[in-house]
Amino acid sequence: MFDFVLKAEIWSFYHELAHALIDAYRLPIVGKEEEAADDLAVVIALEYTENGYKIAMDSAELWDLFSKSDKKEPEE
Repeated sequence: MFDFVLKAEIWSFYHELAHALIDAYRLPIVGKEEEAADDLAVVIALEYTENGYKIAMDSAELWDLFSKSDKKEPEE
C-alpha cells in the first residue's frame, strides 16, 4: 500500500512541476491547463523515471477510486 501511495505522490509532484513548466516557459496549451498538466506529468514520468509506467498507472487508479467515492476531490 505504501508503494501505491508513494507513486501517486510522485505523480502529483510531476503534475505540479508541469504547471510550473507551463508557466515558466509559457508553453502553449490547447484546452484546460489541468488536463495539459496531467498529460505532461505522464510524459515526465515515462521519460525520466525508471518505473514511470507504474507511477502513471497507480495515479490513474487512485483518481478512479476518488471518482467512485462520495468525495469528488481529494482533501489537500
